[in-house]
Parts: sequence; structure tokens; C-alpha cells
Amino acid sequence: RVMPGSNPYRLNTAAYMGRNPEYVITNPAFLVWGASTNAYPGRRIYKMMQQTFTQVAQAGFQDLALFYGKGIINPASGDTLLSTPVEDSGAFMIQKNMEPEAVATSQGYFVWEWARPSLHSESVYGTESRYTFNVFNLISPTAMFEVFTNKFVGTDFKLNVLQNAFHYLSAMFAVVILVVLPFLQPFSGFAYLKPVLAFLSLTLIMMNSVSIFNLLRHVFITGNLWKAMWRFAKDTVQAFPYTVSMIIGFAEASVKVANEMFSFVPTLKQPLFGVEDRRTRFMNTRMLKFGANLDGFVKKAFVIGGVILAAIGIVGGAGWMLSASVVSVHVATVISGYGWIVWYSLIGSAVSFSLAGIIKHMNNSNKASKGVPVAGLLAVVAIAGSIFSAVFSTTIGMLFVIPYLLGVIAPLTGTNVFDTYVKTDRKGQRLLSGWKMTEMFGRAWAV
Repeated sequence: RVMPGSNPYRLNTAAYMGRNPEYVITNPAFLVWGASTNAYPGRRIYKMMQQTFTQVAQAGFQDLALFYGKGIINPASGDTLLSTPVEDSGAFMIQKNMEPEAVATSQGYFVWEWARPSLHSESVYGTESRYTFNVFNLISPTAMFEVFTNKFVGTDFKLNVLQNAFHYLSAMFAVVILVVLPFLQPFSGFAYLKPVLAFLSLTLIMMNSVSIFNLLRHVFITGNLWKAMWRFAKDTVQAFPYTVSMIIGFAEASVKVANEMFSFVPTLKQPLFGVEDRRTRFMNTRMLKFGANLDGFVKKAFVIGGVILAAIGIVGGAGWMLSASVVSVHVATVISGYGWIVWYSLIGSAVSFSLAGIIKHMNNSNKASKGVPVAGLLAVVAIAGSIFSAVFSTTIGMLFVIPYLLGVIAPLTGTNVFDTYVKTDRKGQRLLSGWKMTEMFGRAWAV
């Protein structure tokens, strides 16, 4: 709904678009309903992303915007492609290609109130993952990609579209960094650079999607830089398990969308703290199940490849041991130079059999398959990397690994932070709460 007090801007915005026909879409600023207090912590933290995006981030791209589904539109610009995976912006992208003068803008004075879901894992996680499908199709289909080949469409607009797309698609790179960097850190001189604390804090800040813009939002609201910095730091800590836990979801959605495995995830707006127990929540959000029938040729190819490599490794190893005891020392020395074939064959065999097993568990045709716990597997590897870094690096070097360690813990247990808890206030009253930060590290004590 239009926020009470903003109704006069209906006529103002309509008149503005009427006088300037090139403005075919006007995106309003949003206030998220129920997000101004701690009543629904999940909704309040989601406000840090959505209100920041619609109020601050859009101001920086004012006449380079797309359409995010709620706003004032020319019908041809938003209502002609309702069923495309690119969703809200599909019609505008095609119009932009046909009419490069068409503009989508945003207005901060015309405020709408948005009823967003309060549930993190049961709703927001799936909704944000679905956005990965949408932004991929801003650049992938021919009808959309033609915009990038149109010389009459400005480069600034094209860069903004790419920025929207890679905000989600870059999750693949984020996952690789979370896993690989702890292993590489001991071999880097990065930790010895003087502004070490700045690098550490920036790592935590940048893991939260729109935290820099969130600082600007607080500056606008408070008019005081110091108050804004305090609120910004508080938001960054509180939102860490909320936003970082979704990186794995974005990465999973990127894999699916690359294979054209689209699915619509409904947005549930329930005024509750939670509707699923933790095991159900984990199985629904952390088990990657590839939506294709790979049980045929692909799995058999890995099995056959594993058998061949195992045979090469076993036969090669037996031949190498036999030659060492029968032939001359000179010949044995020459043969031992090819020992790497044995080891790589055995390692390749193990990898092939593992991939065959993973494919079996990711296969949609097998109804008994529950999927593969990708978040868990990545976390195990990343935690091993953190231990490796702690053993082989200096104390300062270990500090650099802490944000990345937290970054892999968040997808595992970050969703536990948002649940139904009982807290006792200063007066001794027992109150229900929907947020408990310590549950990211501690034992579950949810109601």
C-alpha cells in the first residue's frame, strides 16, 4: 500500500510521467511493514537489505534502474511478459532494446509500505534464491542479451544490469574464496600489510550484501555520522548469519539456472517466528538435489572411468613393485620415474567413484534420494583450511581467517539464530523472542 502521508505524490508522479513520456517506470522507496521494532527480528533484518536498496542504492542509479515489481508503470513496460523467468524486468528490457529512450527511475519521496515475510529459512531464503533465476535471465536469453549489442543503449545502463546480475551470480566466487583462501593464507604476505584491522573489518562488512549503502541510510536517518556508524556496526553483526547463510543458496541456484532448471518459490508472508523444526529446515535449504535425471550415461561414465583408473593404478603399482625386485637397479630407477601415474590413477579413481555417488544422491528420478549436503561438505573443507592456517601462520595471519571461518559456519547454523526462544527481561518476565545470536555457535534451545 502507499504509505499514509504519501498519497499526494500519486498525482505528482503521474503528472511527472505524463509530461515526460520517456519515463515508463517509477520505482518507489519502500518501508517494510513490522520492521521498525524487534517484534519480528527476521523482518527487521531483511529491512536492512530491502529498504537500503530501494531508498539508497536506487538513488545512485536513478535513471538507470530496472523494475522490481511494485511501482507505477506504463502497461507495455511491465505487464507484457508476466511468465518469463526474468520476471518483473523482462518487458522493460525488451522495450529498452526497441526504444532506447525508455527510462526506469526511482523516487525517494513516494514511499510505499511493503508486507515482507518474517521467516528466514522458510521464506526469505527461497525467495532470494529465486532472484538468482531472475537476474540470470537479465543477461542470458537472446531477447535480453540483444540490449547489450544495441549501440543506442548507454553503457552505464548495461553496467547496472550486470551489477544486478552478478550481485547474485558472484556467489559462486564467494564460495570458492571461503573454501580456498584459508589454505592459501599461510603462503601470502597479505597479513603483514599495515592496515590489518581495516582489511579484517572490510571482509566482514562486504560479506553482508548492502552494508555500505546501509551506512548511508543511517546517515540520512540520523543526520549524525557517529550514530550512523554505531547502528551500521550493530546491523552488520546482527545481519551476518542472515545474509551470509544465503550465499550457499545463491550458489546452488546459480548451478541450477545454468542448467535451465527453473522453479518458482512462493513468498510466504506469515507473522510467525518459525514453522519448521531445525532438521526440516536444514533438509529443505541445505541439501542440493540436481533436478535432472543423471542416473544414466553420466553416472555410468564416472563409474567406468573409476574402474579403468583403479585398474591402471593397481596393475601399475603391482608392476612397479615387481620390477623393483626382478629387474636391474637402473631399469627399476627408470620405471620408478613413472610412479606418479599410479598415484594419480588411484586418486582419479576415488574422485570418479565419489562423483558417481554424488550424482546418484542428486538425482531427481530417485525419490529416496535426499540430496547432497553441499554446505556441510564445504564447511568441513573450509574448517580444515582454518586449522591448517592456524598451524602454519602467524597470529596476525590467523586473524584474517576468522571472517572466512564465520562465513562457512553461517550457512551451517546461521539459520538457527532465527527461531522461537524464551528470554527473561530485567523485570523477570518471560518473553518470546525470534532471534538469539548465540545459537549460531551454541546448542539448540528453541521452544
